[in-house]
Amino acid sequence: AGDTSTSGGARAGRVLAWIDRHPVVVAAGLAAALSIVHLLWIRAHRMPGLLDNAEAAYLSGAWRCRYAFIEGGLPRLAEAVVGTSTAPLVQLLSACLLALGPDGVWRAMTIQPVLLVAATTSVAGLAGRTLPGRTAVLAAAAFCAFPGVIVASHSYYYGLAVTAFLGLSLWALQASDRCRGPSIWWLAPLLAAMV
Repeated sequence: AGDTSTSGGARAGRVLAWIDRHPVVVAAGLAAALSIVHLLWIRAHRMPGLLDNAEAAYLSGAWRCRYAFIEGGLPRLAEAVVGTSTAPLVQLLSACLLALGPDGVWRAMTIQPVLLVAATTSVAGLAGRTLPGRTAVLAAAAFCAFPGVIVASHSYYYGLAVTAFLGLSLWALQASDRCRGPSIWWLAPLLAAMV
């Protein structure tokens, strides 16, 4: 019996050591698992008649981008993006997802759980730069548990995209070693994506 508890304790120690070395991977995996739950919820509950006016308007931008690209390629897509009155990134990402399969509100909204994974990964990355790995994973899990994040993960608003890209840009800045490392080159594109 002593050997079993010792081997179990050793195994747990190896798992915890692995988590401490790879908090971003663990947080991304947890967020991906949670995203599957969000995707199932979106598929079951988010239908055109159940969206508010702002969500419906934002979603129509995704279809506008998709059909502009189909009809006229990149020049027509650029016109559609310039003509929008909202930030176009989420709509463009949704248009890419719409191109993968049949049209549907749920397919366009799939981008929100993907953004949840990006935002959670950035939280773990930021926390992991200064805190132990397990603490970074706990910070990422706490982020996922915030009610606003839960609602944003299955609503079609831009807040989660702004959070994800701001977090990723701050992580790039923090990892750049006072702007000397190569991750600094990610800062401007990530900040631009946030806007």
